[in-house]
Amino acid sequence: MRKIFHISIILFLTLILLPPDVVQAEEHKLEDLYIHSYLHSDGSATIKEVRKVHLIEGTESYDVIENLGQSEITDFTVTEDGVTYDFIDPWDINASREEKAYKNGIIKTANGYEIAWGIGEYGYHEYELEYTVTNFIKQLKDSQVLFWRFVNDMTNIPPENLTIEIEADHELTEAEERIWGFGFEGDIHFEDGKVVARSSSPLTRDEYGTVLIKFKDDLFATEDQISKSFEEIKDEAFAGSEYETGGNQPNPPSTSSPFDDKFFFIVFIIGFLPFIIIGVFFIVLISLIVKSWNKRKKYKGEYEREIPYDQSFINLYRLLEEIDLTKFEHLLSAILLKWIKEDNITIDEQETGFIFKWDEPVIYLSKSENITDPLEYELFQMLKEAAGTDYELETKEMTAWTKKNRRRIRKWKRDVKMHSLECLIEEGIVLERNRGLFTFFRKPYEKTATSDQLEKRVYTFSNYLEDYSLLNEHESINVKLWDDYMIWAAYLGIADKVYKEFKKLYPQIERDSVYTHSMITLSSTFSGSVSSASSYSSSGSSGGGGSIGGGGGGGSFGGGSGGGTR
Repeated sequence: MRKIFHISIILFLTLILLPPDVVQAEEHKLEDLYIHSYLHSDGSATIKEVRKVHLIEGTESYDVIENLGQSEITDFTVTEDGVTYDFIDPWDINASREEKAYKNGIIKTANGYEIAWGIGEYGYHEYELEYTVTNFIKQLKDSQVLFWRFVNDMTNIPPENLTIEIEADHELTEAEERIWGFGFEGDIHFEDGKVVARSSSPLTRDEYGTVLIKFKDDLFATEDQISKSFEEIKDEAFAGSEYETGGNQPNPPSTSSPFDDKFFFIVFIIGFLPFIIIGVFFIVLISLIVKSWNKRKKYKGEYEREIPYDQSFINLYRLLEEIDLTKFEHLLSAILLKWIKEDNITIDEQETGFIFKWDEPVIYLSKSENITDPLEYELFQMLKEAAGTDYELETKEMTAWTKKNRRRIRKWKRDVKMHSLECLIEEGIVLERNRGLFTFFRKPYEKTATSDQLEKRVYTFSNYLEDYSLLNEHESINVKLWDDYMIWAAYLGIADKVYKEFKKLYPQIERDSVYTHSMITLSSTFSGSVSSASSYSSSGSSGGGGSIGGGGGGGSFGGGSGGGTR
């Protein structure tokens, strides 16, 4: 026991006396990645990268560069602390870490290249890479493009901060060029004659960094010609992205009849396929709206006074959203009212504006919140992050934070829907369905008699709330129950109307209830702002710059998948 005690004392003193950076193990991470591309008049590019990394494993760092067309990678150098690495040809992947230290090389693969450099000692490094890409610019039938994947997905060390900067012999401006970014959350803009793309949150393994720039024809003397129009390139790039398809760049007039092409019929059918899909989408959407309206009409005059579900209302989100009884902003509003009741937040209004004044919601977050639901807790932490150290969250603060963190908000919404589906299946409200080949068109569940009964209870409960003052003229007042009703009313998107119904019967409601009318309207306004900000804005579709969302960028050159360290 005495020996164990002495060892414990030594360990304790070691933890106190050693600097924090010694005690705490370094993470394996790419802290910052800055990529600068200079475009030359011959269509080549000099690419410089600055990588700030903490490395704790592997013998070398490497990057995969494939799908190059007629491009080649040359003049690859690596510098660290003013020391230029020795270029080794051929590069030996199997050499030891000590043998690779301060050395770099290029590996020719079946699909392109891998550039590699030794890690040397573990710990912090700031590498400066430089290499040339020939025919970086591609010549199309009607214009020229830069379409390059600068950062790969599936790397084992994705960048936490990413900046891509592109410049040329002439200024790059919105008047002459069109720009788009793909694969990560961030933005892309024209800045001081350059194109600059920045991430707004750490990249995940599934994300990547691709940039598309359209140039006018014959600007660069590139030798790599591609028999496609820019619209064909752009349509391929937009597929799977959050940009709107069908941009404003017109196709050049055709000089021959389309019937000269023996594949015209196939092309014609494929060309009309998006319209067919859109038509089917609207038919389904209209049928759902009509179906919902018919159900409301069917249950008109029927009332259910009991709250229809005794567990968390989040559990029903997937089911009720589908039948148009709730939506994302109503879910947020209900959660805010629930938090008010639980003393996790208060909500008020403040005057804003310089000349024209108006009131906007402000949320005061509790410093000692008591939230046990994991999804609610995650949402509360995002609000805290947006509010900062003063725990006061203005609408404009939350809107700005949401625009920079759309991926997190949208992931949270997906998690809510997934959690809801799991709960619905577990409770036997719906049955899990194997969608087989019809994954896109079929829901992952099928309804049951139980789900039909639950839907009926929600519809008739909604009727009860909306007609409350007509049905309860002589009923005794239970304000605590009213507070629970208000949460559900917000969830169903009828909170303001229901509050007015309550007040007709009981004018003193603002004195006795936890909620005021102002809280009801402010929570709805705040939730609507967050929901709107989390929806991707497609203003960048025209190529003037703006937000970047995940996905898209198909058909790009350079890059690929993988890379990092090994």
